Order: sequence, then structure tokens, then C-alpha cells
Amino acid sequence: MKQTYRYQILIVMLLLTQMATIGAQSFRKVTPARQQSMVNAISKQALSIKTLRCQFVQKTEASYMEEPVVANGYMDYDSKGNLTWKYIRPYRYTFTLSNNKATIQSDGKKQTIDLSGASVQSIVKMVKNSMTGQNLRSNRDFTVVMYDGGNIWKAELSPKEPRLKKFFQSISLYFDRRTKMVSKVIMSQPGGDKITIELSEIKTT
Repeated sequence: MKQTYRYQILIVMLLLTQMATIGAQSFRKVTPARQQSMVNAISKQALSIKTLRCQFVQKTEASYMEEPVVANGYMDYDSKGNLTWKYIRPYRYTFTLSNNKATIQSDGKKQTIDLSGASVQSIVKMVKNSMTGQNLRSNRDFTVVMYDGGNIWKAELSPKEPRLKKFFQSISLYFDRRTKMVSKVIMSQPGGDKITIELSEIKTT
């Protein structure tokens, strides 16, 4: 997996907190007051979660691919920041984040990445703040704009920092209005490549 996609997956893994199913939807931009109300509701729900387990389907569209690649697997997360992101099909690949270290297991090989560096820590901090909802409430790295689609809310995140602009043009987070939980994430790159992740079978405590 290319380094760019490793950072993208690291960021999205903790952006994903909760789920639902989304079809065709029409969204309208909300007022600042309404945006604050929506963000507060999402943050409150996120803070109540101690553990989360779900299944995911990931669709990757890239210029160097003849056709999109669809993969699936499951994710485990706890409020201490421990996370496992495991691909089951069409390949087996496991990413574990714990104690400022990322462990990658693939084809019987294991690689550990130290995340204590300043630049990486900045990304990890941003990711963890997203998990609690703080990344929507007070965000130095992204400009956040909220949209209302009736049963679905959408948060459009546009990167401010040059280091993040290398990886993302935008990140779209879709929330179920009733549960206040993320159901879908679309990450768009400057070059037009795109990763879409949808989640299901969520179990939380």
C-alpha cells in the first residue's frame, strides 16, 4: 500500500465512529447556529461510546487502477485509542494502532511504525479528536461545513494545513440524524482519486 493511502486510512479509521445506510440524498447548507447544534449533538454521542465493533466495505478509485477495488473487513475501537482495522477480502491485511505505535501485518510479515514524531503525532491527535467529536467542534486542521439532508447530516471537511492538502482535497462524513453516528466517509484526493467507506453491523458499549 502506498504511503499516501496509509496516512489516509490512519485518519479515516478514527473518523469513523458510528453507522447507517445512505441512498441518494439532497443536502442544504445549515446556518452557523444550526451547525453548532448539530456538532454538539454528534460530540455528545461520540463521547458516550466506550467500545465499537463494525464491518466495513471500502471502495478505492485511483487513476492507476483499471477499475475500482472493493475490499471488506471489520474494525474494533475503544475509548483508550486502541484500534484494529482488518481486511478480510480480497486480501488479508491488518492495521493496529496502540500506544503511539502502528503495527501492520500482511502475508505473514509484521511491521511496526513509531508514531511519536511531531508531524505524525499531529495527524494522530487530529484523528483522536475526530473520534470524540472535538474535530468538528474546534478544528485547526480542517474547515468544517455542515449540511442537512433530512434523515442524514453531512460534514464537509476541507484541509487547511499544507501537509494534509497533500493527501486530501476533502473529506465528507455522513451521519444518521437519529443516532448521530457516522455511516459513510468519502475521502477525495487532489488528483481525483477517491476512497469510500461504508459501515454496518455496529455494536457499541
